[in-house]
Amino acid sequence: MRGNLDLGGTNITALPGGLSVGGNLDLCGTNVTALPDGLSVGGALDLWGTKITALPDRLSVGGGLDLRDTDITALPDGLSVGGYRDLNRTKITALPEGLKVGGKIFGGPKPPRGSIGAEAARTLRYLVVR
Repeated sequence: MRGNLDLGGTNITALPGGLSVGGNLDLCGTNVTALPDGLSVGGALDLWGTKITALPDRLSVGGGLDLRDTDITALPDGLSVGGYRDLNRTKITALPEGLKVGGKIFGGPKPPRGSIGAEAARTLRYLVVR
C-alpha cells in the first residue's frame, strides 16, 4: 500500500502476510503480538508499547524503528534500518552482527564495529547504554 498506515491505539491484533507499506506504519499501543514475515515498511515503524516480543526475519524498515517499552529480547540477523533505532526500555542485551542502522541510536547495547551507517557513527554520543 502507498502512504502511511496509522493503526496506533486501535484494537487490531494481527497484520496480513506479505504486507508492504510505502510510508510509515504506526502500531503503537495496539494488541498486535507478532509481525508477518517479509514485512516491508518504506518509512518509520513504530512499535512503542506493543505486545510484540520478536521481529520477523527479512524485516525491512526504510525509516526509523521505535521499539520503546516492548518485550523484544533480540533483533533478527540482517536487520536493516534506514533511520534511527530506539531500544529504550526493551529487553535487548545484544545486537546481531549484520545490523545496519542509518541514523541515530538510542538505548540498548553497543553495536558491533562497522555495523552502523555514517550518520550513526557521527552521532554515537547519543547512545544511551544501560
